[in-house]
Amino acid sequence: MVNQTNLYATQVLFEAEDVSRESRLHRWVPTDKGRTIVADNYYTSLELANILFDHKTHYIGTLRANRRGNPKEVILKKLKKGEIFGLENGRGVCVLKWKDKRDVLLLSTKHTTETVDVQRRTGIVKKPRAVMEYNEAKSSIDQSDQMASYHSPVRKSLKWYRKLAIEFLLGTALVNAHIVYNLLANKKLKIPEFREEVIRSLFTDHGDAGELDVRQEKITKKTAKIHTLCRKEGQFDKVRKYCKGCYAKKLRGEITKNCVKKVVTFCGVCDDQPHFCLNCFNTTHAK
Repeated sequence: MVNQTNLYATQVLFEAEDVSRESRLHRWVPTDKGRTIVADNYYTSLELANILFDHKTHYIGTLRANRRGNPKEVILKKLKKGEIFGLENGRGVCVLKWKDKRDVLLLSTKHTTETVDVQRRTGIVKKPRAVMEYNEAKSSIDQSDQMASYHSPVRKSLKWYRKLAIEFLLGTALVNAHIVYNLLANKKLKIPEFREEVIRSLFTDHGDAGELDVRQEKITKKTAKIHTLCRKEGQFDKVRKYCKGCYAKKLRGEITKNCVKKVVTFCGVCDDQPHFCLNCFNTTHAK
């Protein structure tokens, strides 16, 4: 449902103006600064790489095999695990294929087929430098998505634009604000606490705009905690862990673990966010 909503929303946005996704991305991103753009296979194409290269901007991205202009020699090349094959045109745009657990297609205007040694549990393996830089840039995005998925405000709705506005305007903005706050403030807050403080601040009567007192450190005193039973949203909604209350009632050990039920619900206010079933949650927080 979410994927269908996102696809429909993207289609509406691109149909609003008769421009390609390459032109739109080029318009969004400031160029001629010598920067490097990292993107997924939705945007990656030789056309976009050439446009950005003309504007002194490097590009690294995974590539779809059916993209127009892809070199067939690379796409059709059969590789064994650990092998790499690539072609580079006269402008320095390299399309490479690397066999890991599966085929990985990558386009880069910054790299060649150069590899680096990576330590794994099974030993040292060779990995393309382009893949290393792509994964390093992508990891920060995955972390942001993971943080935004905790206590997500998105609820079931058939109206895609509501999901789009809530998730991107509220979810991403709050994650960014939370990171900046923890960097500047003396006291660090977890995302649920920070979200509550933002809500309290919005409901506080600050008077006229000219009378606003901009403070960097102190936030309104926390009121009494109201414990709530939560469930993670998104890709983590099916992760189960042992119920803390049920586990405490039995003797600890491997045999006990097999007898204790696993649940997806947890207390979103407790510091370590322990998992509880409904009965144990009510018993623990009855006072």
